[in-house]
Amino acid sequence: MTRMIKYMIACYATCLVFSVQAAVCSINVIGINFGAYYVANTTPLDGSGTIDVSCDARTAFEVSFSTGLSGTYTTRQMAYGSSRLNYNLYRNAAMNRILGDGTGNTQVFSVNNARNRSFTVYGRVPAQQNVYVGSYADNVTVTLTF
Repeated sequence: MTRMIKYMIACYATCLVFSVQAAVCSINVIGINFGAYYVANTTPLDGSGTIDVSCDARTAFEVSFSTGLSGTYTTRQMAYGSSRLNYNLYRNAAMNRILGDGTGNTQVFSVNNARNRSFTVYGRVPAQQNVYVGSYADNVTVTLTF
């Protein structure tokens, strides 16, 4: 009986040492408003938004993105009725790293050990798309995994 009690006490002390509390994190997204798009412009329309991640303890986390309406990362689409306006979201200002879920050459924002981090999301609407006048929108789900 004495050996069993000592073992249980030793296990309890060990378990406390290795117990780790999971971090609690939140995400705040400021979307991109591209403003007015003019069909005749020969230059693309660019914009940017911000994602802020805050955690109560240092932790690893990843921010990933859905395809939105288009169902593909290659070219996302905003909609106004049945009309579609192509665009995409990028990790960098050079607009050559498409944001996604990390598959198919898409990028995510990934951090190994931090409490707070801000990320800039860059967006581009290619020039000279023949679309109807209207208010175009898309909903992209941003997922924080930690």
